Amino acid sequence: MKLGMWGLMMCVWGLMNAGMGLAQQTQLCEKLQWNPVIHSALKGYNVYVAKDGVIGNHYFVEKNPTEIPCVDMEVLAPGATWTFTVTAITTAGKESGPSVPVDFVWALNEDLTQALPVIASSAWTVFYADSEETVEDNKAANAFDQDPTTIWHTQWNVPVLPAPGHPHHLVVDLGAFYDVQGFRALPRQDGGANGRIGAYELLVPVASTTPTMPLVRDEWEVVHSGTMPNNALEYAAVVTTARIGRYVWLRVADEAQGAGNTWTSLAELTLLGVFDRDAPTIPLPGPLPSPTGLEIILDIKALLNGVPVQNFTVNGIPVPQND
Repeated sequence: MKLGMWGLMMCVWGLMNAGMGLAQQTQLCEKLQWNPVIHSALKGYNVYVAKDGVIGNHYFVEKNPTEIPCVDMEVLAPGATWTFTVTAITTAGKESGPSVPVDFVWALNEDLTQALPVIASSAWTVFYADSEETVEDNKAANAFDQDPTTIWHTQWNVPVLPAPGHPHHLVVDLGAFYDVQGFRALPRQDGGANGRIGAYELLVPVASTTPTMPLVRDEWEVVHSGTMPNNALEYAAVVTTARIGRYVWLRVADEAQGAGNTWTSLAELTLLGVFDRDAPTIPLPGPLPSPTGLEIILDIKALLNGVPVQNFTVNGIPVPQND
């Protein structure tokens, strides 16, 4: 199916978690292509990607006289409007005006909100934890070691009661900037109930700098808050306010069993979202022709939990899936 003026080839697939029956990862990969610009000083093209109207990612494509200009880009996330534009740029850094933009909307059904990409935890480190038990191996890093049999538990073996109380804090350094869109929290799976999280907030810094210590609440934005139930089932939520950041703060206000319990425990914290490149500095337009002759080609075949992924639109026009 061809729509608009863009050449955009897309594919969608889900990787299923057989043990939980949830889609663990959904990906939308895309290839943009357009007609070459004829100009003696042409160096290449800048490709701009905006999410919900805000330009975040930027790609440079070098001129290749023997090929149609195109670019393969990283995975996009659902639940947003993505806008693509292309400009031509000369060897002197002069930039043309933008091509005609194309909007692509990927909206998930409410029952498919778990199908967000998982942020790999291999590069994560503990930036700050207010308390962890060291008599047993209940260190904070256990909360993202991809082992559901280990746990983070705040200090409980203390010479004089009470143990450190709420709120409890776990701040994770993701190692790079991500567009944080959701999370999952797996309570301890060892049969114990102490420390199950009750009321909580998930926060991401407002600025891109290293967080101030001690933590300053005004430097963070709450992207989700709620209360987890008093059971051992995995809890999952999509954030109410998506924000790009390198640090994530889980702030636990109380324990699910009751106000008298002072502990927090957690087996696994899983964050959902996509990697974010640094936003570019957009140069001033120069006297170059804008790229033209772009079209969009969609090839969408996807099932999530046996249900077709729905609500794809390009420039407001619904796009049917292939049988």
